[in-house]
Amino acid sequence: MKVKKFTITTVFVITLGLVFFATFKFVMQQGIKKQIIASGKFHQVAHQGEGNVMIYRLLTGERVLELSEFSTGEGENLEVLLIGARDALENETVESAETFSLGRLKSVTGHQSFAIPDSLDLNKFGAVTIWSKKYKVNFTTAPLHND
Repeated sequence: MKVKKFTITTVFVITLGLVFFATFKFVMQQGIKKQIIASGKFHQVAHQGEGNVMIYRLLTGERVLELSEFSTGEGENLEVLLIGARDALENETVESAETFSLGRLKSVTGHQSFAIPDSLDLNKFGAVTIWSKKYKVNFTTAPLHND
């Protein structure tokens, strides 16, 4: 009787694993690899800025901020900041808000992505700003909208 229960349990676990694997494989093949958490569009502040920002949660649970169709003016020490304000139309809003740096901007044009730490509470942040650390200038900002 114990052998029969063990066999039934083993078959059940293997079947469940195969169903999970098949479902995971189907989802991956369909390109459903990320869930949009928030998005926004850049607007000019001190410099021309345009493009899109999206924050995704990947199937692995990791979160990523992606810039697409992005461009802004040339500058030194530009970094990508999450800011604790809904928008920033000038420098003072960024300086007085809670901020979190996702790192240096990789290029003033094009697609790029930045990892968001698991421990960071995204509910505290309402916009993304391209900030010149050297000159304390807000180049361009994108208000975020939850999707």
